[in-house]
Amino acid sequence: DIMFLTAGDPMVATTHVDIAVEAKKKGIDVIIINAPSIYSAVGITGLQLYKFGKTTSIVFPEPNYFPETPYDVIKENLKMGYHTLCLLDIHADKNKFMTANEGLKILLELEKRRKENVWTKLVKCLILEKSIQNR
Repeated sequence: DIMFLTAGDPMVATTHVDIAVEAKKKGIDVIIINAPSIYSAVGITGLQLYKFGKTTSIVFPEPNYFPETPYDVIKENLKMGYHTLCLLDIHADKNKFMTANEGLKILLELEKRRKENVWTKLVKCLILEKSIQNR
């Protein structure tokens, strides 16, 4: 018997879905026990889950690497009248967890670069965070 344990809801990550699909293709029984995740926790905000568009990740920039995907996703979701869930980057091996302020600074920098009036003072932003003790 083999067990794969992960925090949160395992089936919201494409890698975990792929593992389950490949196991089933090989005739391996798969039992999935879902747990709470950010996708269910966001409901506490009062925002309706069916009004969320595509989810995006804001990642730590690196030299010669400053992805603009979050800006594009927010832009498209706003066009359709949807909310956007932005996940913040984690480098667990370095004990480095992006803060909301770091994520906001990245979005402001993207607006400064792109100048498409996507991230403006009219955009409402809600931050959902669970404080983790002893990081």
